[in-house]
Amino acid sequence: KFAKDMPGDPTSRWLSTAADGYCAVTDADDPGDCLSGSNGAWRIRASAARQLILATTACVEKCLACDRCRYISLSQQLKQCSWHHSCDSPGSRAAGQFRFGPLERLRGKGHGRGRGGRQHGGRCRGRG
Repeated sequence: KFAKDMPGDPTSRWLSTAADGYCAVTDADDPGDCLSGSNGAWRIRASAARQLILATTACVEKCLACDRCRYISLSQQLKQCSWHHSCDSPGSRAAGQFRFGPLERLRGKGHGRGRGGRQHGGRCRGRG
């Protein structure tokens, strides 16, 4: 079943389709460029990282504010959310430290905020 065929919010849909692994190695301190980049990452607050649903919600919200974000890799243990424009060959599935999957972007709902996170100068700088 595809995420677009499932009811619920983007966080629930992502959780229902995510798998062990990650799309690509990213630097947790480099948010990337939401206008032309291929990936980036954000740190997740410790309070959010304690619960999968809170960590996922934080990651999904950051992705939706970044126009180039199409896939998410999430690690509660590392308190890291990585975004990717493509995910052709997922990386290591060892230890289940990361979960990854595509994020459905709904049109006409105000997601993406225009042109690539313009409120951040084109870079996805969100922390927390």
